[in-house]
Amino acid sequence: MNQFKDVFLGLEKRDYSRATTSQKCVRAGASTTIWRMLDSLTGIIRFRDAGEFSFGDYFKKDAIAYAWELITSPEWFGIAKDKLYVTIFEGSPLDGIPRDDEAEQFWIEAGVPKERIFAMG
Repeated sequence: MNQFKDVFLGLEKRDYSRATTSQKCVRAGASTTIWRMLDSLTGIIRFRDAGEFSFGDYFKKDAIAYAWELITSPEWFGIAKDKLYVTIFEGSPLDGIPRDDEAEQFWIEAGVPKERIFAMG
């Protein structure tokens, strides 16, 4: 996402309105330091981080619909819908930021049962 920082801040304009990224990542466990993990090669999860970005072309409702289609459609990833859970932002009352009820409604419209939607920080 860093490569798009100036676009989001309005300091730069690109000649395209959609982009995706993919990068190799290593996630380290919270209870161990990365150095200890690298020495033992245990507790490391390797994965590929994928990002999807829109520069004013679409927002939350379409992003949720696109993501659900990509993940569940037999034409794409084909993951069984009953194996998936989603998260929404639980809000931050101390900062005056409300729960993302809008995202929850969009996930429900996409076909995710309410009991599979969890609010998290």
